[in-house]
Amino acid sequence: MYEFRPFELTQCQYKKYGKSSIGRGINCIPKARSGHRCVANESDLFSFGGYNPDIDTKLLPELLKFNFLTKKWSIVFSSNSEEMPKESVSNALTLKDNCLVLYGGTGFPFGEKRSNETYLIWPYGFRKIEKLPTRGDRPEELYGQSILVRGHYLYVLGGTSGHDFTCDIHRLNLNTRTWELLYQSNENIRDDPKGRYRQEIAYDDDYIYIFGGGTQDTSFDMDRIPVYNFHQNRFTFIPTKPDLAIKENGGYPEARRFHSCVQQPGDNGIEVIIAGGSKQDGLYFDDIWKFNLSTHQWQLLTKSKLPYVLYFHDAAAVGNGLMYIFGGVTTNTRDVVRKNDLHKIWTQIPKLTEICWEAVTFYHPNIVDQSKEQLLSVGIPRKFADRITHGRNSGAIF
Repeated sequence: MYEFRPFELTQCQYKKYGKSSIGRGINCIPKARSGHRCVANESDLFSFGGYNPDIDTKLLPELLKFNFLTKKWSIVFSSNSEEMPKESVSNALTLKDNCLVLYGGTGFPFGEKRSNETYLIWPYGFRKIEKLPTRGDRPEELYGQSILVRGHYLYVLGGTSGHDFTCDIHRLNLNTRTWELLYQSNENIRDDPKGRYRQEIAYDDDYIYIFGGGTQDTSFDMDRIPVYNFHQNRFTFIPTKPDLAIKENGGYPEARRFHSCVQQPGDNGIEVIIAGGSKQDGLYFDDIWKFNLSTHQWQLLTKSKLPYVLYFHDAAAVGNGLMYIFGGVTTNTRDVVRKNDLHKIWTQIPKLTEICWEAVTFYHPNIVDQSKEQLLSVGIPRKFADRITHGRNSGAIF
């Protein structure tokens, strides 16, 4: 029987294709991995890249797709695909309409080969990977950066060469394909944030918010958050509000890196959800926190936690309150283990229509085989019919 369970982390069960499923992608159960990147829309989760020392190649230069309705993984682009980047660990990835924007990354050994290339990846329709020819003041070849697309600009923040760490901000005009150095961070002469990698970011109309990250031997706190002001082109720091019901660490999340972070629209503004991560002294986390960009309030989700400590995983927000968490590294006193588990959690109470749709797909799993016309004819709202037929258009073109 269907039951809506908000704030409860559940593991997604994978299914396999039948023999007749030709043309729907190459069915797969994903290899365990770390250092990959994930994004999602309302129909699919995409995972790019990753690392697993137990396989011959160690690297996983591929794009995978998990469909939320069929509960099946497929390979969108394999390691043999034309223009597939070879630097497939600690990239930065975001989604613009139906187009994935991929930047940076490293190969193995980490830091020996690094990238400052930008790729557009269309996973639907004609399916294509395009490496953008760019000019101007290109960023240094780094990995562990953060990116976002705002208007027709791609912003790139932070990263490392393996030895040096930065908090510089570069911007790529996606129309003219021209780079510019927007802000050069210098903590020695200004109150700028320290250089870092594997930080996570969120943003609104005014600011980029930086959550954690670290260097080789440091993880950064989150009681005072660096923010970049788009309008003033400068960094400041904002104090945050602790969860007063939590005694540990003063009610703030512990300093961390290698965590995951997503942002979702909420009833009281944009909510940021942070999960897992690790600290440089061998401390690993299984906690999940919320942060409100308007009130600057932290909240520990006390009824929700990861099934095990987890770092070097990634997460993606659907936009309706759902968050998915995939892969990563877990550890106990003896072993370090990479995972291929996928979990989901409702991080807020969604609209009633979303709950109803989840119930419909629970009781009618074969609904995915219906055409859009059939779905509309029986009263399925267009919004949800579009999710089933999602991806038949080619996506965004900059």
